[in-house]
Amino acid sequence: MKPSVNDLIPTEYVFRSDFGKMEPSKVKFCRMNSPFYDGEKWAVRKNSLCLNKKGEWEIEPTPSSRTNAFYKRCRFDSLETALKILGTSSARKKVSTGAGSQISQTEGYLNAIKTGD
Repeated sequence: MKPSVNDLIPTEYVFRSDFGKMEPSKVKFCRMNSPFYDGEKWAVRKNSLCLNKKGEWEIEPTPSSRTNAFYKRCRFDSLETALKILGTSSARKKVSTGAGSQISQTEGYLNAIKTGD
C-alpha cells in the first residue's frame, strides 16, 4: 500500500501568526502518546521550555529524566486546556521574556524536583 496524506495524523501545531517565520522560539503544541501515561496528552513547548498546568514555563528534562510528577505537571488532557493555560497573563508574559526568565524557570524546576511537585 502506498502511503498518502490521509495516512498522516497532525502531531504539532503553531500559531498561524508564527507559521513560516524563521523564529526558533515559537510556541509549539505537540500531541503526545507515551507508555508513561494513559491516552493522548498535549505538551506546550518553546525552545527547551515547556508550560506546566500553573501557567509557568520550566525546563523540559530529557525523556529519560522525566518523572511521573513532571508528566502530571506538564502534560495537558486536551489542546483546549493547553490553549487556555497559555492564555493566562503570567504564561503569555513569560513567553516573550529572555534569558532572565529562563534562569528563574530553571530555579523553579529544581525546586519542583526537591519538593516532588
